[in-house]
Amino acid sequence: KTLAKQCKIINVTLLPGESVDDSLVRVARENDYIVATSDIRLRRKLRSEGISSLALRQRRYIELLR
Repeated sequence: KTLAKQCKIINVTLLPGESVDDSLVRVARENDYIVATSDIRLRRKLRSEGISSLALRQRRYIELLR
């Protein structure tokens, strides 16, 4: 399977006072998901929470960050 076929888009409801980044961290933690993002601050937050992320490198490589 290609990576795109293994990924899914989900609908998430923000909790009161919750930022989008906090919501992504919460949902990833609750469901053991890997988050694909190019946002450096979000990747740092994910890493500090022990959540893996995917990042695009040199416009052609995908790197798994743990």
